[in-house]
Amino acid sequence: MRQLYTQYSENYEQALATYERLKSSNRKFQTFLERKVEEGGRDLLSFLYLPIQRMLAYEALLKEILEVTPHAHHDYAHLTAALQQLREAAIHADTRAKQRK
Repeated sequence: MRQLYTQYSENYEQALATYERLKSSNRKFQTFLERKVEEGGRDLLSFLYLPIQRMLAYEALLKEILEVTPHAHHDYAHLTAALQQLREAAIHADTRAKQRK
């Protein structure tokens, strides 16, 4: 998961720039985006952000579970480790993305 998230994060800015460039310069692309939204679909931009949003949601979920899990519970250490690994993956991805700029 760490490698996948890192790769996605590294290319996120480029994907946004490509999206914006095509949206402003390519009429077929504009029409496609408009048609999908009119049909009740989501904007492509929301799909680009979804993996990043998902990582934030995982962290929030693990925090909430830890808040209601007694320290003596046999899963507490595993939940704590999972949260730490998730945070490390996010930090690693952010660091790599900044290095590539």
